[in-house]
Amino acid sequence: MSDENSIEKKYDYAAAQVTVSEVDGTTITTNTANFTSQQAIVKFRLTDGTDPIAVKSLKIEASSNKLVANKSYRGGGSKTYYYGSSYYSVDGGSGGFGGEEHGNLVDNNLGTKWCANKPSGNWYIEFHTASAIQVDGYMLRTGGDTWPETGRNPQSWVLYGKKNSGDSWSVIDTKTDNYDMPDASNAEKDFDADAPGQYKFFRLEISAVRDGNCMQLSEMRLFSYEYYEMGTTYGAITVTPDDAASELTVALRNENVGADTYTLTATVGSGTYTFSKSGIAFENGKYYDIRVPMNPKKVSYISLNKTSASLAIGGTVELSVSNVSPSDAVDKTVSWSSSNTSVATVNASTGVVTAVAAGSATITATANDGSGKTATCSVTVYPEGTVIWDSSNISNLSVSGTNDSYTKEGITLSTNADMIDAWYYMDGISFNAHASGGFTFTAPTSKTFTKIEMTLNGSAGWDMASLGSGWVYSEDYMTGIYKVTWTGTAASVGLLTGADHFSGEYVKSIAFFLE
Repeated sequence: MSDENSIEKKYDYAAAQVTVSEVDGTTITTNTANFTSQQAIVKFRLTDGTDPIAVKSLKIEASSNKLVANKSYRGGGSKTYYYGSSYYSVDGGSGGFGGEEHGNLVDNNLGTKWCANKPSGNWYIEFHTASAIQVDGYMLRTGGDTWPETGRNPQSWVLYGKKNSGDSWSVIDTKTDNYDMPDASNAEKDFDADAPGQYKFFRLEISAVRDGNCMQLSEMRLFSYEYYEMGTTYGAITVTPDDAASELTVALRNENVGADTYTLTATVGSGTYTFSKSGIAFENGKYYDIRVPMNPKKVSYISLNKTSASLAIGGTVELSVSNVSPSDAVDKTVSWSSSNTSVATVNASTGVVTAVAAGSATITATANDGSGKTATCSVTVYPEGTVIWDSSNISNLSVSGTNDSYTKEGITLSTNADMIDAWYYMDGISFNAHASGGFTFTAPTSKTFTKIEMTLNGSAGWDMASLGSGWVYSEDYMTGIYKVTWTGTAASVGLLTGADHFSGEYVKSIAFFLE
């Protein structure tokens, strides 16, 4: 394992010990991991008192440093369905049409159904069994007239459970925008539970159907599997990110005896980091629920490739992050936003800015890791017909000495004497005048200037210079924007014509207004 891809480079190390606090049937409840400091786990040891509890091989892939619950096993063998006369006792529900009440869902009669229009809240039914049962999944059966009434099939629902009447409801399974229910009438579909376990009380709550406001189902039955196989038999388990959580929860059941190797493979940001620990095993046939806090290193500073940009309406510029500190921050990605979308919009993921209307907007890059760090770029949008010189189109600008010139988009910059020069350097234009004469801007044929606006990178001597007729230096102390502006009507405009000793560095952009 290379040093660069070492998980210790991304997380502050801490060893964890998880102990069993309760054993009930096939379920083992563990306490919270005891960390020497509340950081990410890279090594851990499980004990039941003094004896080690070890785990079968486990591999998890994460699309973010924030990880949430996911089962790492698969049910196998035959299924035992729980049903029979009065097997389920109904405790309540949202009702239904005459003869099609919610209780029909668990009445062990495939010829009846639960059918109802949307109530003021969600459709729901609550029921219980005589004693706690192991629930690994459930069957739902469509109504007898589902076709052509497929719109009545549930699409989004949650199954809740609890072991004792006074307990809080726990989520057994969640389905959102799900289209797995069959289109056919009297057709059954099994669903594996996200959080299998022992439950006695149940609540099925349906929030949406495929179409319309009427829902129907004919029957529901809970089931358990004959045995389980670890998820590694079927490849890596993908754990999806959750913005509300920063911990990893894994539920396991092992059918094999003996120690094995635990491997965590986490994909965070642009890198993949792996840590393996051998000699770890779980006790045969038991369930374990392990929670591990994950505290990744976060962004402390962001800088952009541009701090200002000038565009004509319809123009675009791509902003990007040029530097992130610390260098080993786990998530270096950002999201982009505009302070004034009527002037300039920005693609939230790519940073491409599009000019919409004349005016000003601030584009902000915000770190996605929750650190709150931002960086900004000031964007000025000029009217249509404005020609703009900036880093996107004049990196080859270089003029020096008498009558040397540079032309871009029909506009020419020329020098009027020796020891006069201008060149593009480090994201800006440097103007130098060490003799009288200065520079001349010449408009395209049949065009005249009405305004020339030069945006500066600081005052850099421009505030003290002999700029020439029609030019004015200005500074906005609130925004820190420096400008040199000429206004009038002319086909050619002189700049620094009276200067004989001037070095004005880094003009970031020049906007030429023409008519």
